Amino acid sequence: MRRDETTAGLSAGAPARPAFPTPLWLKRLAMDLPVRSQFAVSGNIRDLYPVEGPAGPRFLPAADAIWATLSRRGFGGLLVHDPVEGMRLHPGAPRDVAGALAAAGIELGGRGRDLDGLARNLLRIAGMAAPPVAV
Repeated sequence: MRRDETTAGLSAGAPARPAFPTPLWLKRLAMDLPVRSQFAVSGNIRDLYPVEGPAGPRFLPAADAIWATLSRRGFGGLLVHDPVEGMRLHPGAPRDVAGALAAAGIELGGRGRDLDGLARNLLRIAGMAAPPVAV
């Protein structure tokens, strides 16, 4: 085979592969959102993950990478629970989401950090009509 035949598929017209592909777990999250209501994310939450943006890939912490995926799929907010700090709304969420959470009685901050507070918040979130919020 001649050299030009072996490299023909690598011409300028071939689609470029991203330098940092989106992690498989983020792709699965995006694909499964329409058919699954619950996901458990565990692992290296302090790592940085590549997420495609308008100016190319950005490296984001896990919560920011999840929020980038959810916000593109129409979610209004992401609540992050920490046993020390309690539940907090991801800073990228629109302001009106915070008002909807307060109206639904969602306890943000230290008040909802124990398991009983988390359970109360989850029940209230499940009963919210809109906007869709992930925990």
